[in-house]
Amino acid sequence: MEWYLKVLQNFLVFSGRARRKEYWMFILIPTLAVAVRRLHDTGRSGWWMLLNLLPGLGTLILLVFFVFESEEGTNEYGPNPKGA
Repeated sequence: MEWYLKVLQNFLVFSGRARRKEYWMFILIPTLAVAVRRLHDTGRSGWWMLLNLLPGLGTLILLVFFVFESEEGTNEYGPNPKGA
């Protein structure tokens, strides 16, 4: 947790150095979480993230899913974040 807080405290500091762990742990967890929530917003399971295992094609398919409009109303993952 210390590395995560360090990143938040220094997000406007462009001098100095950062360890690999500080970089990758900050990028992977929040990125994965928001990607899964975005898939939920379009009515898809977070398991679709496994498409990233297909080089190129999987990433392209996920990109298309991410740009789709949200599902109207409430779906199995919760209410529409845009509102009613």
